[in-house]
Amino acid sequence: MDDHLEAPGAVSGGSAGPCSDCSDNDDSEYLCPICLQPVTHQSYVEPCYHEYCYLCICQWIEFRPHCPLCNGKAQSVVQQLKSGKIVKTAVASEPGKPVEVHSRRLRQQTRVYGWPEDSQKDSEQGHRKRMAVYSRSLRRAAFLSETSTRTRVSKSPELVRQAIVSGRCRAWVQRDIAVILDTSDTTILEELVVSIIKDSGTLDNQVVGPLIEPVLGSHTGMFVDELAAFMDSTLPMAMYDRYIVYDTANPE
Repeated sequence: MDDHLEAPGAVSGGSAGPCSDCSDNDDSEYLCPICLQPVTHQSYVEPCYHEYCYLCICQWIEFRPHCPLCNGKAQSVVQQLKSGKIVKTAVASEPGKPVEVHSRRLRQQTRVYGWPEDSQKDSEQGHRKRMAVYSRSLRRAAFLSETSTRTRVSKSPELVRQAIVSGRCRAWVQRDIAVILDTSDTTILEELVVSIIKDSGTLDNQVVGPLIEPVLGSHTGMFVDELAAFMDSTLPMAMYDRYIVYDTANPE
């Protein structure tokens, strides 16, 4: 059930957007931590009040009823309407139970964490998300694999050597090199980076960083750290792009 309350001064409305029911955030400096695009239909997780796109946070909570940034238990999704009222939608205590989406226009869209479930869209949005990560030096929120007690792939020389030559990691290396250098011709650079990491058997930036830096320059440290997180996740690249979350309010 939804609670309709008078809008408190702490939550300010945004500029008018495509949805007639809800406000949009007109601050282009703040990006949704899930899709890394300017926030649309700004919404907040209660009680921590971290801000997200309405669709992104609703669909995330279907996967896991916690705030993606602070991992706090989500009690409700709070959205301010253009009328000046606040809509609070209670969050189910168990994952897998959908959060009701109020806008008819939004309900008509089949979306997965902020964009349509389509391979071409996955690629385009994933590319844009990576551009935002590197251009803004965004700090990654702890991913599940990074808090797990199991052996992390990036910490085992044998597993690193196996993983880096896989099609999964090669695709990630190719994509991120293309993003960093703004080029589509990455074949030679991809082979060089993969060879360096395979020969070294590590993703320790102190070891491989000086060898990769001539290729990626100032983005080397971030590239190595991001590759380690992707390798540890064991997720397909498109799924990883959807699930990984960044703190866009506090970049490094």
